Amino acid sequence: MRVYSAQLESYSEKIQPIFVLSDLNGKTHQLQDYRGKVVLINFWASWCLPCLGEMRSMRRLADSLNRQEFVLLTLNSTDSARRITEVLKSLHLDIPVLLDTDSEVFKALQAKVLPTSYLLDHNGRLAYRMTGPADWEDANIVAKIKQLIQER
Repeated sequence: MRVYSAQLESYSEKIQPIFVLSDLNGKTHQLQDYRGKVVLINFWASWCLPCLGEMRSMRRLADSLNRQEFVLLTLNSTDSARRITEVLKSLHLDIPVLLDTDSEVFKALQAKVLPTSYLLDHNGRLAYRMTGPADWEDANIVAKIKQLIQER
């Protein structure tokens, strides 16, 4: 049985995240390309067991929401593309992973621990932060995300 203790916290810092990162296939992703959608950014590593423990519920959350209005982006700063691919394969997960190879985005968002997640509103502004693992199917979390989606 997993114990999740983290909750979404309103995020009041005036940081406006901007990044251009490559995914495992070498495709470039710019955060601004997702304007108009609610974006969940999750920082994780293969050696972080709490990170791996929340990934399935994160994937189910993304699958349950309208992809026209919500996007999941996971960022990894510590592992090679090969290691990430191996871990995802062993977990039978297909999730988008962007490579934050120099930890620039992790540092810019003032993240301190893994996992850390951020929810961005339609305008690309940080709305919530979650430090630690979460049950992404928790009714309170889902309600806050749906509220962000509806606040267009």
